[in-house]
Amino acid sequence: MKRLVPVLLVSLVILGVFGLAACGGNRVTLEQYNQIQTGMTFAEVRDIFGSSGTQDSISWEGTRQVEIRSWSGRGSSGATVVITFYGNGLNREITNIEQTGLR
Repeated sequence: MKRLVPVLLVSLVILGVFGLAACGGNRVTLEQYNQIQTGMTFAEVRDIFGSSGTQDSISWEGTRQVEIRSWSGRGSSGATVVITFYGNGLNREITNIEQTGLR
């Protein structure tokens, strides 16, 4: 039992470091945002931004998916990128792009 406590503490520290890197270290820049264009696929956006962002909403129009995703941005407090995708799977395409506070 005495050996288990240090192992658990080290594990928690490692998870915390990776968690912080995943949350705060991958914020979208204005330069990355400027590469995004209507018609690009979700896979292309994910490659440029380096993450899948957060799914804010999803709905269906027949067999096609309408999905809104957001990414935290670098800039003013609350800097955000919001993109609407339409289609199926990784091939769904951007139909709307918005940003607030990027610098």
